[in-house]
Amino acid sequence: MYFQKLLIANRGEIACRIARSAARLGIATAAVHSTSDRNALHTKLVHEAIEIGEARPSESYLNVSKIISAAKRCRADSIHPGYGFLSENSELAEACLKNSIEFIGPSPQAIRTMASKSTSMSIAKQAEVPVLPGYRNSAGTQQQMIRAARKIGYPVLLKSALGGGGRGMRIVYSESEIEQSLKSARAESLESFGDDNIIIEKYLSHARHVEVQVIGDKLGDVAHLFDRDCSAQRRYQKIIEEAPAPNIDVGVRQNMYEAALSIAKTLNYYSVGTIEFLLEGDAFYFIEMNTRLQVEHPVTEQITDCDLVEWQIRIAAGDSIDALPIPKQPLRHSVEARIYAENPARDFLPSPGLIQHLHFPYVSENLQIHTGIAEGDLVDRFYDPMIAKIVCSGENRSKAIQTMVDALHEVRIAGLATNTAFLIKLIQTEPFSTATIHTKFVEENLGSLIHRQQKFPVEILIMAALFIHSQSDQSKKNLISQLSDEFRSPWSASNGWRINSEREFVVHIEHSEQMSSVSLCYSKSGLHVKCGSDQKYCELTQDSNQKLTAHLDGIEFSATAVELENYFALFHRGSCYELRTVDHVSAATADVGHTGSLSAPLPGRVSRILVSEGESVCIGQNLMVLEAMKMEHPLKSPINGVVTSVVYSENEQVEEDATCVVVEALDE
Repeated sequence: MYFQKLLIANRGEIACRIARSAARLGIATAAVHSTSDRNALHTKLVHEAIEIGEARPSESYLNVSKIISAAKRCRADSIHPGYGFLSENSELAEACLKNSIEFIGPSPQAIRTMASKSTSMSIAKQAEVPVLPGYRNSAGTQQQMIRAARKIGYPVLLKSALGGGGRGMRIVYSESEIEQSLKSARAESLESFGDDNIIIEKYLSHARHVEVQVIGDKLGDVAHLFDRDCSAQRRYQKIIEEAPAPNIDVGVRQNMYEAALSIAKTLNYYSVGTIEFLLEGDAFYFIEMNTRLQVEHPVTEQITDCDLVEWQIRIAAGDSIDALPIPKQPLRHSVEARIYAENPARDFLPSPGLIQHLHFPYVSENLQIHTGIAEGDLVDRFYDPMIAKIVCSGENRSKAIQTMVDALHEVRIAGLATNTAFLIKLIQTEPFSTATIHTKFVEENLGSLIHRQQKFPVEILIMAALFIHSQSDQSKKNLISQLSDEFRSPWSASNGWRINSEREFVVHIEHSEQMSSVSLCYSKSGLHVKCGSDQKYCELTQDSNQKLTAHLDGIEFSATAVELENYFALFHRGSCYELRTVDHVSAATADVGHTGSLSAPLPGRVSRILVSEGESVCIGQNLMVLEAMKMEHPLKSPINGVVTSVVYSENEQVEEDATCVVVEALDE
């Protein structure tokens, strides 16, 4: 046995992942959790769960002293930090050393060196690896940074000196933007990492994000486990990753491997780590090293048949990587998609809330589900909104992608918004299928990737009406099957059939704050469905899992219906439609409130107030900034006017839809 007890200093999917690997190695496990995570899935997969503080990460998962205290309390001789939170925190690694606890990761010095963008670039240059032009003196003055940006040439990228994951990152296209961008980047970096230092790098607008997985032991040996492409990103964060990276010249790929190994050797690195590059044409540039396990590590595991968590533990215990069964070539292709609680149509705004219904596709040899969420769990506003990772593999890239598309179609999540339908759309684009995507692809093609529906799909309304009627006191089985059964007696039917007349049922449906009426008209010729000006001939079947398949004017349309507490959800191609049945259609319309009122788009904390009462503002001006789920969300003025009320103060918590600022329109 490598260790007696392993404390997992994390939550969610990665905590569950670590627990399972430790169990396979026969290691007892303990986990920390916040007050809001008392019943979280990861606490149920370990031998002991220890509460360490309130939901806010600074009071729990980011508190080094509480983590060490929990380890002593449960007598853990090792700590695994997972990814995020304290995974790249040298203070935790040093505290482990002082308390004779093995840190499952690299040395404190390696973490400290590569956590700083400035010193990591020095290591890359020492290893003779190309780096982007930049200004990495994070202690530089405002004017020095402005002059440096001018010298580098716009556009430039502002980055947090000590963090990653897109936090504290801003693209600046002109000098007129840089002062405000620096201020905003510093504020977000301070909130996310406790440090407001910023560096500047040249921004490559159409580069690919390619990374190399490295692994080293305490004996000084290092190796690579091939590469990954992580170019599919939104808000500077990855959403789809794959391994190996497609469409790279053999020579360029080999040079990237050698560059990554050179950095690892120069650093005397041990444990699992990732060297990240930007690739433009055949030129690549080092951007950073993550001295931890990556979120996307499962795709590397799939193409190598290696358990990276197991090898982190074994290396920490002193094992040599000579025993690591690395194949000479990738064994297959693998793709990972991250399902987030977010609304792509609202600039990927996080969507915290309760998971009221959750269904994933069945796992198989070529399909994995990595999640720390179960039905009935809360996606908390204090944490990353990732719900799950789906990992699909195949003997080649096209088969892996097709498996992923099929899997995403089977995902059903109700209670909050998700990016599932967006992922399906993105994966099926021609640039993704031909591997010509770049890091700005999502941003540049957002309009075509996001389906902003002006009109509720009539097919969904028809399917909803059929489902509602099938749940009535009439026989669901007869409603669905009898129309197409020529041999069943019509006298036993309860589907509305009449011998000499038509029979019509009208179903009233509420959706998206609107009302619609759908008419189901039964006649000798079959079932005709009317919805507004649309009329379709319908043939319907339904399976035991409440999957409705209808042929509407000969075109097949499928959806799955799920009844919930006060509404029902209809799932179609990754989208979830929430609907309610009503007794009548109300013609009344609700007052949507003052056009100049700004409401919180999600629960969060007021991080900055940018205006005062009585101040004149213009359309689009930032008035207040909310911080939620590790990101900043500015509230912009919807009109030209005067601020008449600022409802909240800085650092106050606000609930979703709460009025935060009121602007009175200027007279004509």
